[in-house]
Amino acid sequence: MLNRIFEPYFTTKNKTKGTGLGLSVVFGTVKSHSGYINVQSRHDIGTLFEIFLPVYVKKEKTKSETERDLNSNIIMLVDDDINVLDVETEILEDLGYDVVKFSEPAKALEFYNSNCNNIAFSVIDISMPVMTGRQLYERMQIKKKDAAAIFITGYARQTDYEELTRKGAVIIEKPFTYEDLSTQIAKIYM
Repeated sequence: MLNRIFEPYFTTKNKTKGTGLGLSVVFGTVKSHSGYINVQSRHDIGTLFEIFLPVYVKKEKTKSETERDLNSNIIMLVDDDINVLDVETEILEDLGYDVVKFSEPAKALEFYNSNCNNIAFSVIDISMPVMTGRQLYERMQIKKKDAAAIFITGYARQTDYEELTRKGAVIIEKPFTYEDLSTQIAKIYM
């Protein structure tokens, strides 16, 4: 039975007691962070779960990275989903950036127009109501033609992909990992 405990909907309890999704969710989360789970179970004694996750070690910055950071270390983050915005902020801060976040594209554009020379790049959700990520980016380019941007999307039209990549933007599809975002940021600076 132990070999099935991480399967979705597997449960040893009455079907009215729960969905049986708990351990499969834990397994998926641990796996997505490059970790693993060790399980030991003995009848009439109990079960022990050990979760192992890799340690994140913040690397020391090189002189050129430090100089770059002094000039433009601010990342403008725009996403209408507050929960996603908070997670993305945490990732960018872990990478050593100062993040200014907005859930409304119009407010982000106002900030950008006043501070574009202090912004290293922007991370923008493509699909937002009122003003899409693509529309925001096009308005940012009016102020600064070489505005650097990474777009995050769960779904985007092919025309958005083609137009944004033609303009030099980078697109990352959800769900993405810490490493995906870090790799794309490195490409912007190369």
